[in-house]
Amino acid sequence: MHDLGYLDEVTNRTLKQVAVFFAECNFKELHQSEFPVGDFIAAWQGNIMCNGVDVSIIVALTEGFPDELPKIFLTKDFEYLPIPHVDNRLFVCTYVSESTDFFSENVDGVIRDSIEKAREIISDGIHRVNQSDYEAEFLAYWGLDCKSLYSILEPVDQIRKVKMAIVHPAKHNIAYLVADDENAIRGFAANVNPDFSIQKFDSALYLPLPHPFPPPFPETCKEMFSVLDSYDKKYSNAVVDFLNNNDYRGTVVFSTIINDNYALAGWRHQAMNRKEVLRGFRPGKVDPRVLKNLITNQSIERLQVERLDLDRVQGRVGNSSSALHGKTICIIGCGSIGSWIAFNLVQAGIDRLMLIDKDSLHATNVGRHLCGVTEIKKSKVEAVSERIRQHLPYVRIQCIEQTFYKAFTENQKAIQNCDLIISATANPALERRLNKMQLNVSDFPPVLYSWIEPYGIASHAVLVSTTETSCFECCLDPKDLSFKFQVLRCERGAFTRQEAGCQSSFTPYSGLDANQAASIATRLALKSLSGDITNNIRYVFFGDLQKARKMELDISEEYADASDFTMKASIIQKAPDCKVCSNINNHD
Repeated sequence: MHDLGYLDEVTNRTLKQVAVFFAECNFKELHQSEFPVGDFIAAWQGNIMCNGVDVSIIVALTEGFPDELPKIFLTKDFEYLPIPHVDNRLFVCTYVSESTDFFSENVDGVIRDSIEKAREIISDGIHRVNQSDYEAEFLAYWGLDCKSLYSILEPVDQIRKVKMAIVHPAKHNIAYLVADDENAIRGFAANVNPDFSIQKFDSALYLPLPHPFPPPFPETCKEMFSVLDSYDKKYSNAVVDFLNNNDYRGTVVFSTIINDNYALAGWRHQAMNRKEVLRGFRPGKVDPRVLKNLITNQSIERLQVERLDLDRVQGRVGNSSSALHGKTICIIGCGSIGSWIAFNLVQAGIDRLMLIDKDSLHATNVGRHLCGVTEIKKSKVEAVSERIRQHLPYVRIQCIEQTFYKAFTENQKAIQNCDLIISATANPALERRLNKMQLNVSDFPPVLYSWIEPYGIASHAVLVSTTETSCFECCLDPKDLSFKFQVLRCERGAFTRQEAGCQSSFTPYSGLDANQAASIATRLALKSLSGDITNNIRYVFFGDLQKARKMELDISEEYADASDFTMKASIIQKAPDCKVCSNINNHD
């Protein structure tokens, strides 16, 4: 066993080994004052040959070495800049740590491989072999040491005027926000924070460019117009026209396609001397050629554009979230399971929700709920809605603080137009009513039922996509309406706990169990919405069955061989004794 100095011992031992390695390579150990900018504990400088060119490099180690790769920098006397994969700090990007596996025990090997990778990058850069890499990493170079502009623009292939909001004081580090119009900005701001203060709106220009700017990047209007004209004169003409109609200053946001995705960046034109510009012209009527000549030597300010639009935020989901855009999900019950289902769905790419629940959030709810202490006494639908929109402001949410029965009466068309209804109420009467509505009301959407058994022993998600083959009631015992496929064999309510107060009963299970129940329900919902499942199916997730056995709980024989924390999927077969789907016109 090691004491609390274990990591210190590893570091000291490693640094001694590294020092020997670099001594053999004729590298000099640097004093801390000579380190590159960063959090480093040691650094060495030496020379390597890069395709016939003698290049000086610095190898710097962080406190995480050898579990973190060494950082390699060029020195200030390097004469071949710019080259791909080298930033303005002269850092050479050798490997992407998240996608690189290495044996940290082989300390010399880790350093040697990193230096060899740097040698390859530097050699290719000196001889201009890897110039195409600029395009793939364009944003990394363009955005260096730039101010940030946030965007909820929908990138399209059309030049157009857009709107920019100036936020003062900056909220959530957002000082500038660009969107298609003022309403989009106001809606976004209201969702993020009702106190979001917009100082003023300004016009901006959006350009869809066919290619990223090649290095070295333009620093003046003349250089900028030269590149734009090489693409098509319509781009420089659009900029001049925009400046002519925007008091001769403004922000330009441009998009370009990189790796099959839109990349956004921008630049800013500073205000000019109006008297000098307007000499002999009326405002907004300056001859474009004259204006172009006047601003030719004016410097431009590059801007980094951080995308907050739906496509960008959902770009890392990993599934085909575009197939989910525009789908509307109605969730009945925004309690411990329903609230997490709502949150899971929007993180998976759903951008429209209808939430139905008449209850408010109480102190007893927060242990298992999405929402917390600060939302006590708020209606559940509003609390869940606010929590989601603060996280993902573009989601459209309709909140209905009513029972489902009243909500359906007043919003029948809207509910029937939903792509999926999810019942997270664990209310058998309501679930049976939904089943009958699906059978008897024309154009009724698929319904998914979600609930959890006591102590989280099992979670269930039941999807009824079509009533032609079976229905939800096919899963119920006609004698007592209990679910035929429960994992625990017990009478309904056997584990219900009663607190000191009327109507204050609850079923014991943890927040983790609620999350798991919401997870399997969400996954089944996404498969349905994506068209991967068209039949009626039920999922059961098994929780801690070992715990159930220790508690001497009665587990159904059907699941006697089930393992802890596994899932089983089964097709819902039509029950011969089901009196509901055998008589579709039963309106009771």
